[in-house]
Amino acid sequence: SWRQIQQRGKWPGVRHGPSAWALGGRLYIAGGHNGSSYSTDCWCFCPDTETWTQQASAPSQIGYSSTVVVGDTAHVLCGSPARTTHLTFTVSQGWHTEGTIPFNCYASGAVCVGTDIHVMGGQGHDTNVHVYDTQSKGWRQTGDLPVSTGYSRACYISPDTVLLHHEGQTVVGEDQRQKREAQAEAEREREAEAERQREADAERERQTTVSQLVALGVSTEDIPSGPISLVQYLPQAFAAIAACTCNSKAFDAFTPDALPALQSLIDRARSFDLSALSTHILCLKRYVPVARGLSPSLRALRQFLKEHPKEE
Repeated sequence: SWRQIQQRGKWPGVRHGPSAWALGGRLYIAGGHNGSSYSTDCWCFCPDTETWTQQASAPSQIGYSSTVVVGDTAHVLCGSPARTTHLTFTVSQGWHTEGTIPFNCYASGAVCVGTDIHVMGGQGHDTNVHVYDTQSKGWRQTGDLPVSTGYSRACYISPDTVLLHHEGQTVVGEDQRQKREAQAEAEREREAEAERQREADAERERQTTVSQLVALGVSTEDIPSGPISLVQYLPQAFAAIAACTCNSKAFDAFTPDALPALQSLIDRARSFDLSALSTHILCLKRYVPVARGLSPSLRALRQFLKEHPKEE
């Protein structure tokens, strides 16, 4: 929400068309027209103390310039009355005059994209777009705007999109190549995240299965790494159940932790090959103490399979 700042100490004088930027959590303004001439004074506002402090003056007059911050440096470009001036300002070094701009204009829209500054339209610059490379300190002209502009202001939306507003019109500029690259990168990240999620889900499922097998009496040393299935441990499960039966123990002698595992076995066996299931039960004969106890169960199972179609 908005609130009025109460004046404490000295404030900058009234002006219009100054440059303004933020650096290090503080607000700076410089230049502007005071009603009779363009000025060079520079001021810094501290949000913590809500006070203004005068800084060193700019090396030339500033008015209706385009101002962009790249890293720790503010770039003040073009403007009135010097329309080809390029000034920079840093908190540690103050003001510096850069090379002459190869075109003249004022009231242009400007944004920073990466380490490049895009200057678009403005008075005397009409439909032109120039780009300044802050690394090589060189200028190049790029494609024209679709409309002629006057007093303009620009806004950075994303690495592939900028917005330019001027005298009642709004123009959106898009870098289709960079936009496609950004979309492709986003898609790759979504796929990578989906794969990470699948791996996490698989690991959670494996840990659940391991816990169920341990509850059924299977040693962790007998459980292989990688994906596992409860179904392949049906012989051990039936042997455990038969052992309880032969020892005259009730079925509920299994610990509560074992019951979900048994239920999972029952559920998963519904899609298990019934002939293979029968073979697994026959293999249980190697469990000598419970072999006799399994014979009635095997006969009952064969009778059940005979009376019920496999589809059921």
